[in-house]
This record gives sequence, structure tokens and C-alpha cells, in this order.
Amino acid sequence: MRFGGATLVFTRSNLSGQGGARHVQVTRSADGVHGWSRFEQLHFEGLAGVGRSETNIYFFTVRAVGGGALGGGGSGAAAVGEEAGEATLLLGTFPAVLGGVGGVYASVSRDGVRWSAPVRRLGPVVPRP
Repeated sequence: MRFGGATLVFTRSNLSGQGGARHVQVTRSADGVHGWSRFEQLHFEGLAGVGRSETNIYFFTVRAVGGGALGGGGSGAAAVGEEAGEATLLLGTFPAVLGGVGGVYASVSRDGVRWSAPVRRLGPVVPRP
């Protein structure tokens, strides 16, 4: 995706050869063709257990959005894309098990690496008898 004058690619990373510990990493390029950065693991504010089998982000969808309606995100992150009309935040939505709690979570970022604390937006659906 294009954001802040760069192309960002988010991919899953498996942090344990023993299973589990699924996470997300990002790389970026100014032109989307050359000069790709090293992959960086995403950092979520307050998220413990990254790299352990019980913490899993299964996949990660990202959308660039305006910053006014959503507020902060990405603790201490430098502002990106401040030009008029350009998206100022990334909104990530992802199914995960975090701290033993499964669901669909959301988080925001200003740089694609540092993300706000995940908020569970949808919990497990329990079928009615």
C-alpha cells in the first residue's frame, strides 16, 4: 500500500519453529520497486507475549485513513503524510489470540511499525443451542 510517500508491504512472520507465535512484519520502499528496507516486526503498545506460541496474529489488513476522527496511535510515532488531503493514520484490523483472548482486533499507527494497543472489536461467536 502507499502511505507517507512510500510503499509498505505487510507480511506474516512466524517467530517460533515450534508452532504458534504468528506475528506481522513490514518493509518499505520509496518507489515500490527498489531499495526495500529490512523487515521490521510490528510493535503494539502494551502487547506482551510476542514470540510466544500463545500470542498469534493470523493475518493483517491495513487501510490508510484520515487522522482527525481516530485520534492518536503508534505511541511516540512521528507524524507521516501531513499534506492536505493525505491520510495521516493506518488502521490495522486482524484476527488474533492476544493474552489468551481470541477475536478480531483493531489498532492504529502513524508509521506502520509502532501501533496503538490492540482493541478487540469482535469476540468469538457462540452458536445458539
